[in-house]
Amino acid sequence: MIRTSLLALATGAICAFFTLPNAAAQTYTLRYTPKKGTEYRYQTSMDMSQSMNQGGMDMSIGINMNTNMNVKVVNARKNENELKLSFKNAQMSITGLAAVGAGNDTNIAIDRLNDANVTFKTNGRGKVLSYDRAGIDNNEDQAVQQFGSGLRQVTNGFSLEYPEKALKKGDSWTVTTHDTSARGESGSMITSSNVIYTFDGIVDTLGIKCARIFSKSSSMIIEGSMQMQGMDMVVDADGSLQSVNYVELSTGMPVASRMTNQMDMRLALSGQQNMIMPMQTDLKVSVVRIP
Repeated sequence: MIRTSLLALATGAICAFFTLPNAAAQTYTLRYTPKKGTEYRYQTSMDMSQSMNQGGMDMSIGINMNTNMNVKVVNARKNENELKLSFKNAQMSITGLAAVGAGNDTNIAIDRLNDANVTFKTNGRGKVLSYDRAGIDNNEDQAVQQFGSGLRQVTNGFSLEYPEKALKKGDSWTVTTHDTSARGESGSMITSSNVIYTFDGIVDTLGIKCARIFSKSSSMIIEGSMQMQGMDMVVDADGSLQSVNYVELSTGMPVASRMTNQMDMRLALSGQQNMIMPMQTDLKVSVVRIP
């Protein structure tokens, strides 16, 4: 009788184990659902190094930029969200200028960036519908222009494109983009990429319940042309990126992200002199929500 009872108890325990809810199989539907009028504050940093060879001489430049960024939800609808970005306390440092004959290393407080705004709209899944950075592109300050050239890398953390389907841990999806960035009358650059995103489950980050998402590019190509110091320049580049992103589960809004991007570029110059100049760019971007 005792053996029979023990066997029944063990059998019941095994059955109960296999009928417990499987947390790993739980699914989540990620969407941007912020409330109109809500404001978020972030600390952003960007470190970029560029190395090149010109006339047999190796040169490298380093650029570091830090700024506080305020994100205001101007409108929030089911299928469209409008976000307005403004900046404060922007600082930029540049090293390696002497090696390229462009002066001494410098540290700059970009005060004029305080008057610049960037506005973009996304649908509920985060697909960018419009992107307006006229407040930066129309600014004559060279430091602001330099900041603006890397700004899209910062705002990429605010436009993750979520899939239609609900996700369980380990699920992946691919986003293909073709992004054209104008350079005024001097030309434009087209970036084409395929990025694979992977949902890595739910974690607590900075006291907020977040979805953790990894990304890695399967292809990234940049093509375009511009003018620089009286010369025509054709750009051809390929590269890779990877990132980890933490997004607030309840709103889809970013909490923190870290991204690295490497590009191998070939610059074909014509005009005053003709040459092909190889260049490698390494970029690291961090965005963290602050109180």
